[in-house]
Amino acid sequence: MTEGVFLTHYQIGRSKTNLITMGDVLTEIKIREEELCRVARTVEGELRKVSLEKIISRISFNLKNLSFETLELFKRNLLMIGNDLIYFRAFDSWEWEEFRTSQSKTIVKIARTSRRFISIEGVWDVNDTDRITNYYSGGTFDEESYTITLGTALPQDNMEVVVRYLYQGWKGVVRDIDYRPTGRRDSGVYELSFELVGQ
Repeated sequence: MTEGVFLTHYQIGRSKTNLITMGDVLTEIKIREEELCRVARTVEGELRKVSLEKIISRISFNLKNLSFETLELFKRNLLMIGNDLIYFRAFDSWEWEEFRTSQSKTIVKIARTSRRFISIEGVWDVNDTDRITNYYSGGTFDEESYTITLGTALPQDNMEVVVRYLYQGWKGVVRDIDYRPTGRRDSGVYELSFELVGQ
């Protein structure tokens, strides 16, 4: 996933259709994913993985060069949400691709990660480098099960495909809000940092 420094515009809220708009800020984003799984001991006493329950995303945000007024706006909106699950959306969507093996001629599942705020753009045969046939056209995506139902059937089961989608944001819980002046304490310019922990 993307990491780096971006000038971006955010929205947050408890649902996709009720989002609070926040200002343009220079933002450093770091994304990491951690497996949550159950383990058991083998006869030899070694630990082994029993089942993967999910992959959880932890996204660190560091908002830079904020005025006091913008800092207060971000703090107020983040604290107003509290410990509820929220949608956190970047106005500038990121294009992302996954290579998957289809479940059948009409079913493809994307990687199981924390809830993502995405829209599917297309599914192609991995060998179709010119992207001529988009098998997703007319299809649907179920975000609860990460399942894509294709609008056009693939030529065969268990086919290698590439899935392209727009990654618009995340669903998670805000953690560890911190802020500090940039440079001198009386500079009037601040940084705000927090983590969004996926569920």
